[in-house]
Amino acid sequence: MLPLDWVWIVAGLIMQSMVICAMLRGWFRKYPLVFAYLLFSFFSTVVQVSLVYHLGRHSREYIRVYWFTDFVGTFLVLMVIIHWIRIALTGHPNQKAVCGAPIGRGSYRGGQRFPDANLFPPLGAGPLDDGGEPGLVLQRGPAERCSGGYP
Repeated sequence: MLPLDWVWIVAGLIMQSMVICAMLRGWFRKYPLVFAYLLFSFFSTVVQVSLVYHLGRHSREYIRVYWFTDFVGTFLVLMVIIHWIRIALTGHPNQKAVCGAPIGRGSYRGGQRFPDANLFPPLGAGPLDDGGEPGLVLQRGPAERCSGGYP
């Protein structure tokens, strides 16, 4: 590794530890997934740097750790985004009343059909119409239709 790489790694770890210490003053209760992501990012950086230093970038162990931490980190970022959206929607009247589900062949089930929101269009298909193509139905109803609180 180049000397400048070490400077950026150390600076990044110092800044991550500062944010972690700031979150330990109570913010981790409000944003637990952000805190989990910061901890994971800090420790995965430490592990990856130690593997690169001792075994090199092309070692089998480093490659396995890299892909595992990449997958888990991406999953945690997705969970943080969903968590922030849920916080932003707190108090909105339709927060839990909208559930999306792919359907097929014109089955409306009391919802509203959006034919342009097709999840899996057939190859070579033109614009979707109400000719029975699958689309996305938004069912409005009680919040119990959404399991686990997330639509």
